[in-house]
Amino acid sequence: MVIETRVRRGASIGANSTIRCGVTIGEWAMVGAGSVVTRDVPPYGLVYGNPARLHGFVCPCGARLKEAGRISDQVLAWCAQCGSQVAIPVSDWEAVE
Repeated sequence: MVIETRVRRGASIGANSTIRCGVTIGEWAMVGAGSVVTRDVPPYGLVYGNPARLHGFVCPCGARLKEAGRISDQVLAWCAQCGSQVAIPVSDWEAVE
């Protein structure tokens, strides 16, 4: 049986991190150094720790994203550093610890 671990486009994984088999690291997500990732990481998600937990969301430029507003089931997040905007599902946004 083959269990695929996926690292999506633009994702960044810190040194000495451990990623469990079958986990998906979403697009532009960031995993902190030394983290142990046991669950999927959503696109733009920032995770760290042992086990890794979702602590926020990051822009492709690496800066933290801030909530700019909501449209139905999406949070519009913006980057103060580069001005980019990203739509994050409300369920992911509210899962931040």
